Amino acid sequence: NISDDKLVYGTASKGFRYGRSNDPLPASAIFSCQSELIALGYPDGQAPLATDSDSLWSYELGAKTSWLDDRVRINGSFFYIDWSDIQTGTNLDCAFFFFDNAGSVESKGGEIDIQWLARDNLMLFAGGSYTNSELDDNTALGQKGDRAPYVPEYTISAGAQLDFPVAMLNESNGFLRFDLRHVSNSYSEWDRPSSVELPSYTVGNLSLGVSFDKYELSLFVKNLWDDRVVTHADPDRRQPAQFSRERPRTIGLTLRANL
Repeated sequence: NISDDKLVYGTASKGFRYGRSNDPLPASAIFSCQSELIALGYPDGQAPLATDSDSLWSYELGAKTSWLDDRVRINGSFFYIDWSDIQTGTNLDCAFFFFDNAGSVESKGGEIDIQWLARDNLMLFAGGSYTNSELDDNTALGQKGDRAPYVPEYTISAGAQLDFPVAMLNESNGFLRFDLRHVSNSYSEWDRPSSVELPSYTVGNLSLGVSFDKYELSLFVKNLWDDRVVTHADPDRRQPAQFSRERPRTIGLTLRANL
């Protein structure tokens, strides 16, 4: 605690997962599987019978601060993660799936979160994060410097909430809130020919509501622009890549009760 409204912190932690076993190669496809495994860098054409445990060290240094009589809050942090012997799954065209330890991944970056009470009834907020997550060495599944799957390089968010009295309801307050989030692109696998790009996207949300006594009723619209948000891609089938996506534009009502 530097003062009543400012503090800094640091953490260091380690975690691990147990290893796992692999099924043996299917007899009906052993020759086609072996050729694929040799092409991936397994000289004897055999997948490992089991994987070793993987582990990581995670370090974080950050600060939480408030300014101007608590009207402005700024929180930020930097992190570094060293993930060793990562367990990674691979699909082969011969319909065989196996796990192996695929080297190590180094992730580093930071994030910031800002809130500003611009007026007594108007709150503005913004935030962002940056992550550089790459393979630290060459493996059968990728080359040094390949980006980690499903890890966007950066995200940016911003929004505002306006509070106002509701004349027709005694002791009640209305609110109008808008926020948006932009997420950069990512990839379905380590950067190699079969990898599929998940495009960047920007999602906006809007809500209008009223709170009274112990209840809150709001009308919301999520994914305002009906953006095509792709969350997962499966390129390992003998057909065009299969995509999973988040909900399209969604409109609804929410009722909350604090009892």
